[in-house]
Amino acid sequence: MTLRPVMVDNEGLLELRRAVRRANRPVRVGGVLSDNDDALVIPGGVGRGGQVNDFPFRSRVFRITAAVQQGANKQWLYTGKLMIKATAGYGGWGNDPKDTNDFTLYNDNEDQNGSTGTYGNGVDQDDIDLVGGTFDMVPIPIGTRVRAWPEVVSATRATEWWIDLPNGVTGACS
Repeated sequence: MTLRPVMVDNEGLLELRRAVRRANRPVRVGGVLSDNDDALVIPGGVGRGGQVNDFPFRSRVFRITAAVQQGANKQWLYTGKLMIKATAGYGGWGNDPKDTNDFTLYNDNEDQNGSTGTYGNGVDQDDIDLVGGTFDMVPIPIGTRVRAWPEVVSATRATEWWIDLPNGVTGACS
């Protein structure tokens, strides 16, 4: 059985409704579509605690509170707190008082870091080493506000939160 999850953001909702009318098929909200199932399945968006359970899919804003390096490929496992926009304009962000959970965040840019030393941000470790000194790739700084989107792992239906930010390189010349 092949599972094909389908996620739709707010902009795609109108087009999805048109496609459902054209397809003339039953629709279920939540779950996955299998080869033996003729229904159009719409997974929900992400609710409290990162569970996929309501519609539509939405990105969320988090504040990074921790970063732990995972192996030698310059990939970090981030922890974040959910934030809300409390006031208009620049600033006005605060922790969500209704959701104090810690969320695990993964960086799509770091997911592309290779064992050869070529990183997802386009930097090559050999070039860093040529400069000399103590230059090295660093995690996204603690306290940084990031926008994350949910990715559903097809094998387990678990929801992971992903961000996409380039890592900085910092250090000193020798």
